[in-house]
Amino acid sequence: MNKISENEIFFETMRSGGPGGQNVNKVATAVRARWDFENSLKLNDEQKELIRQRAKNHYRRHYTKEGILIVKVMETRSQEMNKQMALDVLQEIVNDALTITMKRKETKPTYASKERRLEGKKIKSEKKKIRRKEIEF
Repeated sequence: MNKISENEIFFETMRSGGPGGQNVNKVATAVRARWDFENSLKLNDEQKELIRQRAKNHYRRHYTKEGILIVKVMETRSQEMNKQMALDVLQEIVNDALTITMKRKETKPTYASKERRLEGKKIKSEKKKIRRKEIEF
């Protein structure tokens, strides 16, 4: 698939929440990555449209009306690792959006599956008959 160019992504760092002691209070380890895919040179119009459609439906929390994908990562205490993880998440979103899934072809049930279904229905029916006889006075 298309590899996202790191120079097209704007990184913003901030202090991370959660546990971590003084490291959380002093060091900006959380990373927010913004990628304006609408102005990307690596994607053609068809690919941009695919990403746009998938982003609207599946990645609403990552997608803005202006066509910018945003990912925030604050998993680790290392800014570099969080930056790499943000890149990986963006790449995963793009790969997922550009992957064309095949439609499932409907098939008829096999003879054996029909037989198993009918056999199961017979067994349940017998159980119900036995219970009915026990209740009658």
